Amino acid sequence: MASSDHLLGLIRNTPEIDLLLRASFGFDIGCTRHGDGLRLASGALLAPDAGESTGGAYLLCAEQDGRRPVVFALSELLISEKAVLRAMSSARR
Repeated sequence: MASSDHLLGLIRNTPEIDLLLRASFGFDIGCTRHGDGLRLASGALLAPDAGESTGGAYLLCAEQDGRRPVVFALSELLISEKAVLRAMSSARR
């Protein structure tokens, strides 16, 4: 189990913590709709784990030495990435 799993579990299973993070910081553990299919330059897949009130996303990297680094992607990056993926999909047809 990665070290982040315990903390993320606490947020998911404790409504008071979830509400505090959403109200104070815009951190929404239930919002994982952004960032699907994003990869690091190395090719490693990123896993959406939470959203942010302005449309950004927190993405978990692959586990390394028992830890899972987190990448934050601004909403502008996510919108651009979706446009690129749509264009690539259309070009293949």
